[in-house]
Amino acid sequence: MSSGFAHQVRAVLQIRAKERRLYGQKAGRINTHQLHRVPLQVQGFSERVFTKKLENDVLDAAVTLLIDHSGSMGGSKYVHAATAAVMLNDVIANTLHIPTEILGFTSQGYETEMSVYRNFSDKLLNKDVLTARFDASGSRMASNLDGEAILWAFDRLIKRPEKRKVLIVFSDGQPAGYVRHPDNDIAWYTKNIINAIETSSPVTIVGIGILHEDVQNYYRNNQVINSLDDLEPALLSTIKNQLK
Repeated sequence: MSSGFAHQVRAVLQIRAKERRLYGQKAGRINTHQLHRVPLQVQGFSERVFTKKLENDVLDAAVTLLIDHSGSMGGSKYVHAATAAVMLNDVIANTLHIPTEILGFTSQGYETEMSVYRNFSDKLLNKDVLTARFDASGSRMASNLDGEAILWAFDRLIKRPEKRKVLIVFSDGQPAGYVRHPDNDIAWYTKNIINAIETSSPVTIVGIGILHEDVQNYYRNNQVINSLDDLEPALLSTIKNQLK
């Protein structure tokens, strides 16, 4: 992770988290610098001597990273996804202390296997420990029931008390496996779940495609990473757009 990326993320979120006020209000806290207006008998002018604090909930957020561990995600795709998780873990969770959960998923038949690399309750998670956990999962990559995994991650995230909830899914955009649906239509099943979250829940869901553009067919909010050089800009754009 470059120091430049970490600095940019901290700068963006810390600036947005600063207290802001609206001036020239008819009610609120008295702005002492505008008391000279009071004696002036001008309609509306002498009344606007108050300030109002703007509520800022930028850092009142919880973030879940959900990473596809399917066989097609092997090799460089898996490296890209793990690198992204390490970067966001260090900046979002360890530095800014935004509650963050990092999950992985694969499946055998109808059963989805979930891995928890970081819990919301973890205060700090060393990057070497996180990397070792990803290494251990690299030997269990099979099919991927994206819809089931997204629902599982969503159910954990929706229970959080924070006002903002963001679910970021790293995938090559190709769900595979067997779902309990009459036509075994895994594409329809996955799209239906994502659409329900996008339209009927307070959770913001973002799909990040790893060396594949198919996420554009599933997620309204999406980014595509075609090389490691694309990783930092894509993550920074996601943070800027979803935590504001």
